[in-house]
Amino acid sequence: ALNFAPDRADILYNLGNIRKRMDDDQAAQDAYRRAIEVDPNFVMAYNNLGTLLEQDGEHQKAVEVLLQGLELDHNHPMLRYNLGISQLEMGNLEEARDAFSHALRSRPGWIDALNNLGIVLQRFEQYEQARGVFEEILALSPENPRALNNIASILSQLGDFEEAGEYLRRSLKKIAS
Repeated sequence: ALNFAPDRADILYNLGNIRKRMDDDQAAQDAYRRAIEVDPNFVMAYNNLGTLLEQDGEHQKAVEVLLQGLELDHNHPMLRYNLGISQLEMGNLEEARDAFSHALRSRPGWIDALNNLGIVLQRFEQYEQARGVFEEILALSPENPRALNNIASILSQLGDFEEAGEYLRRSLKKIAS
């Protein structure tokens, strides 16, 4: 399938996207790699390849690919976000925190990046900072069930089970609606 457009990175990239939607991850990875060979400056091909590698549990390979993309566009928020995901999965909390923070500087208010930053802060046991991040999500998206659940988790870790239960009830109510 890759032979029909060997010199068109855009077509190869789109082929990768189609193969990804068809759950043919290996063919998608091959298409993204070929797109990068044809156009080494195709930042989104690095992003999508890194994302697929991450989803396949190849965290270190994902980090390597995403860092290559960041060499081309140091501030690309999607590359930073996906780098944060890979770093978080590998337990590299400082690197994950830095990646999510950087993504948020380029794209303030990004709920997914805020949520993951809050999770990292929670793992660092920086509970008040983490809660502040989750409260920021609630300011952007009232009754966000992930933020409510994460605040409940923090409150539980701090021993405030009554308030944790209230946040958990709000989260469950939102999920059920």
